Amino acid sequence: MKTRILVTLFIVVVCSLSVFSQAKKFQIDVAIHASGSQVESDLRNYLSRELRTLGDVDLVESGALTINVIEIGLKTTNNTVVGHALAYTITEVISCQGNIYSNTLASGLETTDLDGMSKTCEIIITKIDKGILEKRRKAKS
Repeated sequence: MKTRILVTLFIVVVCSLSVFSQAKKFQIDVAIHASGSQVESDLRNYLSRELRTLGDVDLVESGALTINVIEIGLKTTNNTVVGHALAYTITEVISCQGNIYSNTLASGLETTDLDGMSKTCEIIITKIDKGILEKRRKAKS
């Protein structure tokens, strides 16, 4: 009898912790517009990797927050690509009286050479984490 109660209690606690940890995660959609399919793929991979390292972010198709990134190749006068400019915004969807609005929370522009896109994506996610997600974490606690 005691074993049955302890097992039931254990299951309830584990399920409660699982539900609690899922409720605390931020749902983020990453929308990327890039000049080339390989660049777009690399950007998505770098940004997704950095977001996953935060631990409390779920990457979804349509989330409460959206990171929009536009990549523009930086070229010399003879049309050689020498780097990238990454313009980004992070927006949230707000519903008010049946209308849906998009609110821009932050935006920025980062530039990098051809080999620095991974590091630049890390910088962008760090800025988003410090400027937006940390405040939301504190508000939830």
